[in-house]
Amino acid sequence: MDLTKNNLTRQIPFHVGHMSKLLVLRLGGNSLTGVIPFTMGNLSSLQRFSVPFNHLQGGIPHDLGRLKSLTYLYLSANNFSGTKFSFPQLRKLSIALNQFTGIIPETLTNISGLELMDLGPNYLTGQVPDSMGMLTDLYWLGLDGSGLGRGMSGDLNFLNSLTNISGLRFLALSSNNFGGMLPISIVNLSTQLQELHLEDNKIFGNIPEEIGNLINLTVFAAHQNDLTGVNPTSVGKLQNLRILTLNRNKLFCHNMEILDLSHNKLSGSIPKNVIAHFNKLTSLYLQQNSFTGSLPSDVGRLKNLNELHVSDNNLSGEIAAELGSCLVLEYLDVARNSFQGNIPLSFSFLRGIQLLDLSSNNLSGTIPKELQNLSILQSLNLSFNHLEGEVPIGGVFRNVSAISVTGNKKLCGGIPQLQLPPCSDVSLSGKNGKGKHLSIKIIIAISIAGVSCLAFLVASVFLYGRKKTLTKSSSSRASLGYEYLRVSYQELLKATAGFSSSNLVGTGSFGSVYKGILGQDERLVAVKVLNLQQRGAAKSFMAECKVLRKIQHRNLLSIITLCSSIDHKGSEFKALVFKYRWNGNLDNWNNVLLDDDMVAHVGDFGLAKFLPNANEILSGDQNSSALLVGSIGYIAPVIRTRWLNVALGRCIQLRRPFAGDVHGKETNRPMFSDGLSLHSFSKMALPERVMEIADSNLVGDSGEAINNGGNQEEMEGIMHDSLVSIARIGVSCSEASPGDRMDIKDVVMELNVIKEKFLG
Repeated sequence: MDLTKNNLTRQIPFHVGHMSKLLVLRLGGNSLTGVIPFTMGNLSSLQRFSVPFNHLQGGIPHDLGRLKSLTYLYLSANNFSGTKFSFPQLRKLSIALNQFTGIIPETLTNISGLELMDLGPNYLTGQVPDSMGMLTDLYWLGLDGSGLGRGMSGDLNFLNSLTNISGLRFLALSSNNFGGMLPISIVNLSTQLQELHLEDNKIFGNIPEEIGNLINLTVFAAHQNDLTGVNPTSVGKLQNLRILTLNRNKLFCHNMEILDLSHNKLSGSIPKNVIAHFNKLTSLYLQQNSFTGSLPSDVGRLKNLNELHVSDNNLSGEIAAELGSCLVLEYLDVARNSFQGNIPLSFSFLRGIQLLDLSSNNLSGTIPKELQNLSILQSLNLSFNHLEGEVPIGGVFRNVSAISVTGNKKLCGGIPQLQLPPCSDVSLSGKNGKGKHLSIKIIIAISIAGVSCLAFLVASVFLYGRKKTLTKSSSSRASLGYEYLRVSYQELLKATAGFSSSNLVGTGSFGSVYKGILGQDERLVAVKVLNLQQRGAAKSFMAECKVLRKIQHRNLLSIITLCSSIDHKGSEFKALVFKYRWNGNLDNWNNVLLDDDMVAHVGDFGLAKFLPNANEILSGDQNSSALLVGSIGYIAPVIRTRWLNVALGRCIQLRRPFAGDVHGKETNRPMFSDGLSLHSFSKMALPERVMEIADSNLVGDSGEAINNGGNQEEMEGIMHDSLVSIARIGVSCSEASPGDRMDIKDVVMELNVIKEKFLG
């Protein structure tokens, strides 16, 4: 008979006892009152009796003990009281959430076939009988929510007997008065144990290191105790652990998402090679403990980590640069420790960071200006460290309420609201015109002397290199010179986190480019790895080395080093290492990269060839394919699919960068719409209105030169004519049809003429 949740009221009728053939009686979830009628002792065939969640009271009738077939007795969530139980044939007994008092009767441990026993919460007191281990068929033992134990050592000795129960899967001892240390026998409980609840007691001491023996644990709760010592590293072996609460919170392991060990008395170092096992961890709370040592670098392998809090500990050493690999990190708090060294430059990779608190440590060095590129950062606390140098003024540094740099006595600059002293400028200019011209002369003299010395050194190296060509070096590294940083395959592997896809910047026809952090100085780099399986890749590598060795220019992408080695598979490995450029590329011109100051740098010389010298250009000999400079990335999109021939020697890369430099405007600005383009905008202004469209910075620099010159009217005319000529070249180079553009040789010669005329 199942009358569960039928809104029944009043008492259980006495005549129920007349139903002698009744096997199952379920009356749970009603509003029954009164006591269990003694007549139920006549139900000799009754196997299951369930009346949870009612308002029944009184004791359990002795007559129920006569029911030899009764195996299932659920009396939870009522107002039953008393302490006498005698049901020798029971398999499952639940009397939780009642008013039972006194000690656990020994008679319960005589129910040898008992599989489930749930006695709490109630008002039970005293010790748990050591004979509890005689219930060898138990898989569920609930003793939580009572007053068991005395708050003293020895309260948990009964755990020794529970090691005999090989099938135990659930053990709840929480919210009692158990004291003492955890006996070592706890690690010898059944390996089938899935849930272990020890929270809200008076247990002290260490969690045994061997707790990892309980390999099937899914829930381990031990918060609100007096546990101390080191967090056991064997927790990392609990691959099925889904909930771990050691301080009023939850952790999830292997599939764990939240790990909270905060507000404890845990000491020692944070275990290495443990945290990284929690590869789905999103939140890690270790604050307000007594952890010492460094923050393990393997925290950088937590790719899903959203929050990391380790404040108010005794951690030291450098802050792990590997944190820069936690690309989804939003909240990072390492305040009030003893961290030292520089602020890791890798933090500039944390594009989603919203809160960054590094306060009250021993950090030194300068504030990385790259932090101002973190557009989502809302709160930055760098106070009470030993930072020095200039405070950036961009990004989060523009908002005085979002940053704190108090207590760093050597900082300067920043926004006025910070009230920091101005940074001292090293200026060579005098206080008057005479001093200024004198300083300029000194600068010129020093520059000439420096260039002369440099030229002498370069010539010496060149002559020495010519002499050494008789004995070729087997290393490609030599083609760039020995002044470049030497770097191994292993270093590049580490710098890019194993050439991780998360660090992949882009791919091309001959390889892939990864961002990384190289060396002890944590230099941000871009690593171009050649795909040597691709035909022509090795030739591209050598060509690029040759170009980068022979040419230097402020607008060419500077190389840091190269690597020609063997990878971990024994295969040939070649890579070029460049300085990382933050601001992407110029519109869709893939090989024109922008640095922090939005200055363009050209890169990728894999298919580069050298132009003929000036005499060859002037002789008109254009039959050589050497006039083709650069790879397909440099060729205008409108002619990428056409045959590449000598005509491509015309102005193909200068189209947008050159014209844009004159105006100081980008081609994708909103003003260039409805048929108006940078090309047409410039063309309409020629020649009378060229001064109106010229970049104000360009005019300003030239204007200063005019003011310092002789005949002002003459100089203004020269500047106007020069700008007109430059603008005409820009217009010609940006013609829609490739055939209408100036030849590059003509551009070079025209610009030289303009320069000579302008400089007199």
